[in-house]
Amino acid sequence: MIRLITSVSILLMSLIPWIEVDAQEITDNSRSQIIIIAPEPGGALQGTVLVTGEINTEGALKFELSFSYAEDPRNTWFLIHEIDEEIPQEFSLEWDTNTLTDGQYT
Repeated sequence: MIRLITSVSILLMSLIPWIEVDAQEITDNSRSQIIIIAPEPGGALQGTVLVTGEINTEGALKFELSFSYAEDPRNTWFLIHEIDEEIPQEFSLEWDTNTLTDGQYT
């Protein structure tokens, strides 16, 4: 049984700078608001996980859902899903965690 302790992050590239938002965090920016609805931060995950959320942003060019090992000194990110088209207001993506070892992820 694989169990992961995680908080999922979203990277959203817009016309100006990168915006990085941790799960359940809302940026206080007039241009962007991102909310991860599920999974809840700190939860144990197993198998294929449904990641859902809402995006309210202007001028975004690309949407990436990525994760990283919590204690990674290299700050290496692994892509879960990306959208290079019109950025949706709501998203629902599957993340297959079966190949990941137990641990804490960001």
